[in-house]
Amino acid sequence: MRLRLLFVNLVLYICSANVGASDSFSFTEIANTKTDFVTASQFATAFGMNNSGEVVFNVEFQDGTAAIYKATDIDLTSNLTLTLIRQSFAGHIPANSSYGIGINDEGTIAFNEFLGQYKQIFTGTNEPFVSLADTPSYYTTATDINNSGQVAFSTQDELVVTDGVNIVSELMPSINVRGSAVINDNGEAAVCVALSEPPNFIEAIRLNVDNSLHRYSLGTRADFGNPNYQLGFNNSGNISYSANGYSTDGHAIKKIGLITSEGNLSLVDTHAGFIRFFDNTSLNDFNQVLFAANKTDSGSIGGLYLVDSSGEPPITVIETGDIISGKQIVSLTVGSSTAISTSSLNNLGQIVFAAQVIDIGTTELYSALFRAEALSVYNESVDGDLPESYDVNLTMKPGANTIIGTNSIGDSGDSAPVMIDWDWLTVTIPPEYQLSAVNVEYSNLDATGSILGLEAYLAFYNLASEQVELQPNFPQEPVSVLDAALPLAAGEYQFQMTSQASFSPPFNASYDYKIEFILVSATDGLPIANAGEDQTARLGDTIILDGTSSFDDNTPTESLGYNWSFSSLPSGSTVSLTQANSANPSFVIDAFGEYTVELIVTDNLHQSSMADSVLISTHNLAPTSVAGADQLVIVNTLVSLDGSASYDPELDDMTFSWSVISTPSGSNASFTDTDTMFPSLIPDMEGSYELQLVTGDHLGLGTPDNVTIFAALPEEYVEIEVMHASADAVSLEQVEITTDGNQQAMLNFLSQAVLAIDSSDSEEAIVKLEQAISRVDGCALRGVPDNKGKGRDWVVTCDAQADIYMSLTNALEALVQMQ
Repeated sequence: MRLRLLFVNLVLYICSANVGASDSFSFTEIANTKTDFVTASQFATAFGMNNSGEVVFNVEFQDGTAAIYKATDIDLTSNLTLTLIRQSFAGHIPANSSYGIGINDEGTIAFNEFLGQYKQIFTGTNEPFVSLADTPSYYTTATDINNSGQVAFSTQDELVVTDGVNIVSELMPSINVRGSAVINDNGEAAVCVALSEPPNFIEAIRLNVDNSLHRYSLGTRADFGNPNYQLGFNNSGNISYSANGYSTDGHAIKKIGLITSEGNLSLVDTHAGFIRFFDNTSLNDFNQVLFAANKTDSGSIGGLYLVDSSGEPPITVIETGDIISGKQIVSLTVGSSTAISTSSLNNLGQIVFAAQVIDIGTTELYSALFRAEALSVYNESVDGDLPESYDVNLTMKPGANTIIGTNSIGDSGDSAPVMIDWDWLTVTIPPEYQLSAVNVEYSNLDATGSILGLEAYLAFYNLASEQVELQPNFPQEPVSVLDAALPLAAGEYQFQMTSQASFSPPFNASYDYKIEFILVSATDGLPIANAGEDQTARLGDTIILDGTSSFDDNTPTESLGYNWSFSSLPSGSTVSLTQANSANPSFVIDAFGEYTVELIVTDNLHQSSMADSVLISTHNLAPTSVAGADQLVIVNTLVSLDGSASYDPELDDMTFSWSVISTPSGSNASFTDTDTMFPSLIPDMEGSYELQLVTGDHLGLGTPDNVTIFAALPEEYVEIEVMHASADAVSLEQVEITTDGNQQAMLNFLSQAVLAIDSSDSEEAIVKLEQAISRVDGCALRGVPDNKGKGRDWVVTCDAQADIYMSLTNALEALVQMQ
């Protein structure tokens, strides 16, 4: 029995052996110009792949038309089906270089087309596609798209990011853009540019979501080859690149590099036997880099290789001369395009590339597009049937690990007990890692006889404690294991995949299974589902659920996978969820009672959260009391309280009950209309008055809410209001004021007003307050800040003006009344 180990953290479930090709990978031919597109003039010069393994690519035909196709998996054997998703008329040609067509995990694509001398950027899942932008630049590259639908593209002199509808940021660096734009799920974008000073030097530029820049020198552009140089870019903001130039001090730079928060790392260089590295790299979220290189003096690509930051040597994916199912790789260049694009490597470790091949049987030369996938951790069809023992040892690797097998069940020809097919092996989770998720798929159930029930079981036994860690009972459909035992810590485990059936003899059955084990860093946390606040409703109401408060430490919330389901329904309800795999599904209340809905979220490492639930009830809830904002007032003035923000969830009529909690010692303050929404109080002494509001509906009282009224003498009131204004002025941000000098002048006016009040010079205090008010009154009087003229405002935003203006006008009004 031969065990194929996964040398890098890749996963695959197609496992056919390939004579002459790398024994760590198997290959699927997606499409070609021999049988699929025989009239193609250009084939697969632009392509992309998402984290589900879906591939999009372009074809140009001899009649001048062009098209974009999508290839999608249809079963566990990795058979692919082709779907036409874009047909262009003559002259409207999808971008015909290896810049790549963007496709996100939702299947939404982004691409550009020639329209005469212009290019137009499109996005969507199928016709009609949405047009995002027109650009007059011939050099506009094909686009990249993230899982939020944001699209990035670059022209000869700019990098552009859109939100899928409008341009949200635009970098015009006044330097020569030399590569395709890439964008990650955080909304960060990157591109390669050429500098004028120092001459011929190449930089990688990362455009952050706040429009700030990070710039990284890559050396000279001498021998960089194709000017449309592509960077790899992942969700950690890391950048991969190839270099074949020189540093500013003249030293040769020939390497595959990875830029991270820890610095600019060299992953592989000429010491590994390579002579030259070619333009494009592709980078996934596990910091694996796919690159093209040669090991001879030939100017063409010799092979595709995979490397990461572990320090291990590169893994060969494919090299020229290799044979794949009777086809020999002649060239890893299609037209003038490099065999890989920036999205050639996904998080499952699948690799898409283009090649020129020769059919060994017919010697016919043609172009083909392939998807390579690392051989499974264990596959019974290749490595032999797993025995009913733990003799097979398997050490898992970070990322996704896969076991593929077949279970067979039958009877002994009489009414003897069910025979169970046991698949056993010993599994090691290495130190510093944990098993965070288990995903299972079943297919190809083949049964004869009368079956009453069929079940499959998965179990882990910890050898250190001999304890069953995980033993869920699986249905015959894809599932994710969600169990309190996950994640499993590092250690050695005995794994069992078993099945059993109840039937009437004679009986035989078999089915295929694929189990995917996800290993992540021991410090990486599972995503956390948040199903939102409980709600109340009435019959016929549409309930919109909210999972947008769910989060994960490595996946943006908008890129999480959502799975909602009802865990309980009231009697008589037949309701179903609309868009149950979105962040905001909905349903209609069709019966009285309580509805419990559970949410599970999944991150981009295939880790699933524990379930969180939300309760929607038709039962009445108590109203919420809101007593209004605290107030500063003058002694013996009428104070109006406001309970109008109180609310009842069912919009029932509410009652209001106000009461006094505390007053200054000796106070006999008058408090009237205490059973209304707007009672009144006349504070008769200095100090604090704490009042309470309790609302109720026809079923009872709600929760109380308190408000504090602070009463001061007129002079003290004025000084407090001026001090409030001063505090607000001191805390102003740079963007909220005209100059630092004007900010200090405002503070001078206010301090002079306080000194005048203390000196009983009310007239001088009024003058200083009026001068200060004139510099913050534009929004209150005219709706916008005064930004011109001698009396222009010093505070330049309406939000910043509001509190200062209110405090100063209150103080001024009190001063005038004191005269």
